[in-house]
This record gives sequence, C-alpha cells and structure tokens, in this order.
Amino acid sequence: MFRRRSRQGAVTISRSSNVPQTMFDFGHGPVRANQHTNPDGSTGGWVAATAHVDDTAFLAPGAFVYGNARVFGNARILDEARVYDNARVNSGAVISGRARVYGNCSVNDAQITGEATISGSAQLSNGAWVGGQAKITEEARVRGTARISGCALVAGRAWVNGAQIDGDAKVTGDAVLHPGARIGGNVLIESGSHGGSNQTHRAHADIDLVNRVGGSDDLLDELASFS
Repeated sequence: MFRRRSRQGAVTISRSSNVPQTMFDFGHGPVRANQHTNPDGSTGGWVAATAHVDDTAFLAPGAFVYGNARVFGNARILDEARVYDNARVNSGAVISGRARVYGNCSVNDAQITGEATISGSAQLSNGAWVGGQAKITEEARVRGTARISGCALVAGRAWVNGAQIDGDAKVTGDAVLHPGARIGGNVLIESGSHGGSNQTHRAHADIDLVNRVGGSDDLLDELASFS
C-alpha cells in the first residue's frame, strides 16, 4: 500500500490487483473515483466509484459525475459541468458551461448550458435547450423546441412544449405552454394552457406588461387590453 498525490488533488491510496484506487474530493470530502477514458482515448473528468458513465459518453477534463448519477450513450458532459445525486443523463444530451444537473432529474436529447440548473424530478427531452441562469425543478417537464434562458424558473408540474421563456419569468403550478408561446419579463404563470401553433403571439414587450397570468385558455385574450 502506498499514498501518491496526483493532479487535481486526487490521492492514490492503494494498489490491489494492479488497479489503482484513487480518492477525489468533489466538494464534500474525498471519495473513491477514477478519471473517465473518452471514446477518442483522451483522459476525461472525474467519476465517483458510486456513479456511472458509459464508455461511449464524453466527459471533459473539468467535468465531474458523482453521487449516484448515471450518464448513458453518447451524452457529452463538457467544460465545468456537474452531474450528481441521482440524476440521469441519456444519449443525445449535452451538458456544458457551469451547468448543474442533480436531484432525481433526467435529461434526454436536450442541451443545458451556462449556469443553468436542473433538479428535483424535472425531465428535459426532445431537443429542449436551457441556458443562462434558468432553473428547471420539481416535477416540471420541458421538451421539444423549448428555449429557457435568463433567470427564468419552470417548476411545479408545469409542462413546457416548444415555448420560449426568458427574463425573470416563472412558470409553475399546472401551467401548460405550447409551441409558439413566448414569455418574458416578470410574468408569473401558474395555471391554464397558453399558446398554440394556430396563434400569433405578441412580443416580450407586450407580455411584460402583465405581472401575473393564470387560469386562461388563451394568453392573447388576457393581453388584449394592453395593445
């Protein structure tokens, strides 16, 4: 048995059957971990022994996967992104920047970047994009061509399918946003079904005039008095 310090603060504490056992501190004390070997043969970031990253996945040198997290298929964890707790990142997903994916959430064929956080039991899929400092949490579902940015929050049991949300907007409760809906500013939407492919939606400037929207089947009807 021996102790040898390696780069990034990892410490090799023993050798058994020619397999090094390395400790690495992900921020909550040292745990057993090893660096991922990427499909191109390059050395990737650190993966805790309790976590899993498929051999086909790519993990940048500065990216970490720990806790009970799982990364599958051709998913890519880039830059200084972190995936931890019980999060699941599946094939087609790209996590980059300083994004954090944790809790019991799942990401399927979606992109998370910037300082965005995905947590709780949230689910992202089918090409969704989340960036900036946006937060998707609780039991929210974000899918399709949805783009969530700024400091937006999607929480509760909200369902966002193809809509665009930015600024400080909050979509919570049982709200449903369909393709074509554009929400920005300080809007709070807690319920109702908004948007639709057969509607022309107003620009953010119009929507920003409303402080709270809830319970309507047509967002435009609620905004008509401001036009």
